[in-house]
Amino acid sequence: PEHYGVLTYIDEQGSYHEEKVISEVGDYSRVYEGIYETLVNGAEKVIKDEETILQMKILEEGIKSIQESEGKI
Repeated sequence: PEHYGVLTYIDEQGSYHEEKVISEVGDYSRVYEGIYETLVNGAEKVIKDEETILQMKILEEGIKSIQESEGKI
């Protein structure tokens, strides 16, 4: 496939795995349209504040984990 991601993980036995995963077809224009509708027309948010905060926490923990494994923290 032309577009794919790489899933990397360590299983319960401590074995490292890397697998190619076909990327889903996305449509970011829907997100931007939702932001517009919220800001201009007062529509309900497509992506809730709690979802954004949770995503940020997940990303921050991932970065912290990488830095710890590389001895940078």
